[in-house]
Amino acid sequence: MKSVKLACIAFALITLAFTSCKKSSDNKPPAGNSLSLKFNGTTYSTSNIVAVDSIGYFQLIGTISSTANIYMYVLGGFKVGSFDLASATRAVNFTSGTGNSYASTAGTITITSLTSTTISGTFNFTGTNNITGTTGAGTDGTFTTTYTTTR
Repeated sequence: MKSVKLACIAFALITLAFTSCKKSSDNKPPAGNSLSLKFNGTTYSTSNIVAVDSIGYFQLIGTISSTANIYMYVLGGFKVGSFDLASATRAVNFTSGTGNSYASTAGTITITSLTSTTISGTFNFTGTNNITGTTGAGTDGTFTTTYTTTR
């Protein structure tokens, strides 16, 4: 199951790299984009979000700083509703600094609103550090962003 999640993450990052290479004269994130969470009690937020629906495979990356980001995905179609992070087809990963990457082992992504161009929801998760084995908690997570569709 761990190798499936890692393969999905690698696929997502490669897909995201190829689908987000558009040149633009304005590199500011669209107005209204927001992503926030508390991780082990510390609040993180950003409006720098890239989100893509690639044939029912939804992925979102929020860049908080040069060393902190959050990545989430839902495989196999996404819709308004709740998604259990215990499944290998869904995940949240949080990174803050070198060696501080936490992959979800439990929790929920809840999509509360979905249109053809925007998505909103909440998330909470428990994650395990892939290097140290320690656990961390992501709570009070929210997101609202525009997304692109690739087919």
